[in-house]
This record gives sequence, C-alpha cells and structure tokens, in this order.
Amino acid sequence: MDLVTSGSKVIVIMEHCNKHGAPKILKQCTLPLTGTRVVNMLITEKAVFEFQHNEMFLKEIAKESSLEDIKKTVEGEFHVVDNLGTF
Repeated sequence: MDLVTSGSKVIVIMEHCNKHGAPKILKQCTLPLTGTRVVNMLITEKAVFEFQHNEMFLKEIAKESSLEDIKKTVEGEFHVVDNLGTF
C-alpha cells in the first residue's frame, strides 16, 4: 500500500497471458486493490503500455508479436502511439 500512495512512479512487470492463454490485462480488476489508477507503465513479454490521463497507450511491441495479437490478448481498450517501437 505504501508504494502506491507514495507518489513514486509505479511500473508493473507481468506475464501478458495466464497459463491457459487468457488475457491478464483486463477491463476491470477481479482481485482486491490496494490503489486505483496508480500504474504509470505496464511491461509484458509482448508489449509496453504507458498510462496517461486514465488512458492506456501501446508504446512498444515485441518483434515476435503483432498488433493483432496484442488486440486479441488485451481485454481493455488502448491507443497505439504514432511512433510505435519494437523490442
């Protein structure tokens, strides 16, 4: 709880999908929350997202992935930046 209320930059690093291939990036969290709208960046093995003004932006995509794959494996809405990078 202290981390999400400290005013620090919050970066989440996680797997993109669960072991069954279902999205882990959801429209709404299904677990108890310690803070809301506190994540600044989300990094997975497939993509890098940044949060600005309560919106999610796709900033980078893995070379092994595609935009179509990201769209299929993200439940929530996101915007794609004009200068989409790869890693």
